[in-house]
Amino acid sequence: MSLDVLAADASEADVETQVVLPLLTKSEYLGIFTASVRSKEFLTAFDIGKGAKLRKAYIPDFGIYVLSLPVVVIEVKAPSVPVTEAWEEASLYAHMLNRRYPAKINPCELILATNGLDLLAGRWDSKPDLNGKISDLLLGSKLLRQLQGLMGNAELERIAGSTSASLKLVNFKRPFNQGGGAALIGSKLELNTFAADLSPVLRRYFSSRDQNKDPEIYRSASHVSPHFEAAGAI
Repeated sequence: MSLDVLAADASEADVETQVVLPLLTKSEYLGIFTASVRSKEFLTAFDIGKGAKLRKAYIPDFGIYVLSLPVVVIEVKAPSVPVTEAWEEASLYAHMLNRRYPAKINPCELILATNGLDLLAGRWDSKPDLNGKISDLLLGSKLLRQLQGLMGNAELERIAGSTSASLKLVNFKRPFNQGGGAALIGSKLELNTFAADLSPVLRRYFSSRDQNKDPEIYRSASHVSPHFEAAGAI
């Protein structure tokens, strides 16, 4: 079994649907959970490159998120476009993603670039570890084993788990564990003497049950308060 071999005139969309998605999600390939694969509409846009190569609001074709962390950037091109172009764009995007995190913490560790014919894969800040042909990604092949070791689902979970642990706050205490903790939360407030005196009055005038029985409320409601008249409220 192998991935589809595309014609030279295939479109980028053909590469995405016939090569990249099966490669990512099928259990015999990388076995990444479908929920972890995010397409363009769910990814953040960044300006990448400089000068003549500046690209405004660039978004890669796919991103892999594990434990809510971006671990892989995937750029797809049509067969007519050099795969190195896809690699360069994905690398720049990964760099921008990692800049959003504290120093020395780079959750987006991996890049996958392909044009449907050629494939490049590796770390975001170095040259590709793997450089091969899509047609060579046969089940049991050396290239596929290497790719699975680099970014198979188990490896992505390991990377994300390590990054997540490094992002956890040290010596963090929840608010309810400070300033007296559970004992203070469970303690009862002292009686509010002002409320005790005011409560019967409030019940008399603002309880619908008592209003139906107290003629004073109806008599008072038919007269305008002189305080309002003096203030010009009427």
